[in-house]
Amino acid sequence: IPLCRVAETAAQAPAGAIEAQMDEDHRQFEVEPDVTREEHAASARLEWAIRKLLQEGGFDGWSAHFSAFDEDGRVETLPFLAACKLLGEGYGFGAEGDVTAAAIVSMMNELAGPANFTEMFTMDFAGNGVLMNHMGEGNYRLARTDRPVRLRRRPFALVDLLPPCLLWFALRPGPVTLVSLTTVAEGRLKMIITEGEVADFPPLEEITSPHFKFLPSGPLSEFLTAFSRAGGSHHQALVYGHMAGKVEKVARLLGIEYAVV
Repeated sequence: IPLCRVAETAAQAPAGAIEAQMDEDHRQFEVEPDVTREEHAASARLEWAIRKLLQEGGFDGWSAHFSAFDEDGRVETLPFLAACKLLGEGYGFGAEGDVTAAAIVSMMNELAGPANFTEMFTMDFAGNGVLMNHMGEGNYRLARTDRPVRLRRRPFALVDLLPPCLLWFALRPGPVTLVSLTTVAEGRLKMIITEGEVADFPPLEEITSPHFKFLPSGPLSEFLTAFSRAGGSHHQALVYGHMAGKVEKVARLLGIEYAVV
């Protein structure tokens, strides 16, 4: 879908629908006081447009590259709020044009959802875990239940657009499965599957987008080495529960190479 169509659809969003959408955001989330009405409305229009295009096209998932929005100049802001809310509605998502990530999030939604899009951001060797975080996307329906999900603005220095809104939270603790879908030699697909846990880890104010800490089942260094050697990509799908056996069966049925690490 060309960005001009996204921009045109957002510009045509009915004012009443956007007002209702923003009112629902205020009811459902804790909107931070520095979020301006202009910023919230721009993110709401983009969310409305992307949802409409997905519904019209019968799509199960989507991907967008943030730099393309800035280079095109016809879209007001970045689609972080859209990504958070559409993940919550069961759509697959892959950031930065990562269509294989969108595909695996969509698949895991069907197999064991709700699913989350995430990235291995940085390592915590002392805590034997990985801080998982991305620019502004995450499935808020998997958030911790002991804290409100907050709607906040995130100034983004890499683009010259209105600061996007997003949903800010940490994931609830529990056993999870991470699945990475990547391409290997000659364009073949491969799934890299691992089980572990989301740590009981409260959100950090300094991290301005959804995040959590993933604990692998064994030593962190051994896990990261095995994951890298297997070809794991830096974007993953996450679902709760130990689902490696189910994902293996799907891979075999589809004739896709896989590795469990």
